[in-house]
Amino acid sequence: MNSTEKTHHSQSQFRASSIRLDKVSQSIVQVAHGDELSYPEEVRRIACLLLAKGGMEHCRLASEVNALLPVEYSDRWISSNFALWRITGGYKSLSKLLAKGGVLPPGSLGSWTPDFLSGLAQSGALKKTKMLSRWFTSLMGGRPVLRQLLVGERGPYGPLPFSCNAVEAPANGDCLALGKAWAISSGADNPGGIGVLAGVLAGGRRVVRGGYSWIAITGRDINVDLLTSYSIPFERAKFGSQSWGTLLVSPFWGALLSVEMPKPLGDWFENWEQSRKVRPGMFPVLPWAFLRAAWGTGTCFTLPKGLVPFLIDRNSLRELYGVGMSQVRAKAFNQFKFVRVDPRLREVWLRRLVVKGLTCDDFPTGKVPNGLTELLGNMVDKD
Repeated sequence: MNSTEKTHHSQSQFRASSIRLDKVSQSIVQVAHGDELSYPEEVRRIACLLLAKGGMEHCRLASEVNALLPVEYSDRWISSNFALWRITGGYKSLSKLLAKGGVLPPGSLGSWTPDFLSGLAQSGALKKTKMLSRWFTSLMGGRPVLRQLLVGERGPYGPLPFSCNAVEAPANGDCLALGKAWAISSGADNPGGIGVLAGVLAGGRRVVRGGYSWIAITGRDINVDLLTSYSIPFERAKFGSQSWGTLLVSPFWGALLSVEMPKPLGDWFENWEQSRKVRPGMFPVLPWAFLRAAWGTGTCFTLPKGLVPFLIDRNSLRELYGVGMSQVRAKAFNQFKFVRVDPRLREVWLRRLVVKGLTCDDFPTGKVPNGLTELLGNMVDKD
């Protein structure tokens, strides 16, 4: 078999056994080539991608790795599965490499980025077991959309973009057992980044306390530090015999970061259930405090729809809640110690405006939020 026939044979084997992985081949090649990795490093990175997306049975097949190798290595096809194992060390070594982060190429898991998955586990929604690829979820009663997503092909949102076999775990209550979930064990590329924060919020469960609804996440120090680094206010609570306690965060932040999540989760936050008897935590002051701090004091009177989540008009704020514009910042500080908008959160807010279809024409002259014009211009340039 000549080199050309060998290439076609390898690629046809790959397509037949793992068609869902074919779409990421160009991405992995470009990232690996751009990083100027050595041949063994490229092989290991490709094998990690195959492990995350398809499971053990894919990362150990030389034919599938060969199909994703850059063209400059066409004369260095891996001759056998054993030869591949000698380069990668097998799935155990690859799982350790995944856990370090910085391995999977951007976009290879869609919106389920390594950072997002890392935050999801950090939130307390997922619990690691002694088995490398096995997880249990926490109780899913307050996480309806997350449950529907994790059941994959059996759920309303279709298959996940990574290997994950979810089954009911009735012995543990309303939980799921997740098998072959190698991607969830991936380390974050940016442990303190927006993606991790989005995952932490998305993994929280909806609880009602004192007439307000909240995102409840595990009160571990790592979550306290993350929220504090973004100046996101929270309340502490304890449910039952929890050792870590619970952090109650306003669902406002989940809705604000909806563009950083898988769409069904983002939509869940954007359409957060509320009524006259139950309002989102820190409502109605927090949305206005954020807007004034992110936009500046010169906000216009008539605001575009969807500017920030859960925002009521200023007349209702004054007439129903007795809070005028000049009192918003002081109220936010006195009630929940909100002091500033982190620049990273402001960038997310601007991206959210673009996703919602807002343009500079939606604002009066001189009232366009700083940075929105540049962001829209950059998007046009990319197109």
